[in-house]
Amino acid sequence: MSQTAVKTMSNTAPGLTLTRHFGADRSRVFDALTRAGQLAQWFGPEGCSCPDASSDVRVGGTYRIPIVGTDCETHIVTGEYLELRAPEHISMTWSWVQDDGNPGQRMVVTISLVEKDGGTDLTLYQTNFIDDDARDKHSFGWSSSFNCLEALLA
Repeated sequence: MSQTAVKTMSNTAPGLTLTRHFGADRSRVFDALTRAGQLAQWFGPEGCSCPDASSDVRVGGTYRIPIVGTDCETHIVTGEYLELRAPEHISMTWSWVQDDGNPGQRMVVTISLVEKDGGTDLTLYQTNFIDDDARDKHSFGWSSSFNCLEALLA
């Protein structure tokens, strides 16, 4: 019987909350967060690229996003959509593919989109980090990625 490398959720693991305002309506923001062609245009921290992304936008559907870093290494995040309420809510699992091809630590990302001030307020909550360092790296990655998203939506 094989063992899975994915760890289960823990109530004690550190979480991350980020908020950001985008000057675009929430339907445009929702599409940019879920549609493969749009993800490939912005996803990843500044200076990185996303050569292609796949996204089956439905509950139970999966996504795969390769990110080529400034070091030319490719890092791949995968997951499954848990909840979708267009254009206001996304909940999905989040795992970085490990060197052996298996998913790593299983996290959950929840994003809410609220219309405000002629644009959209985005709130991201990510749970189940291994430690504070992993949370802080994701905070940087998401913040920098959202700079790229802002440029796409401008």
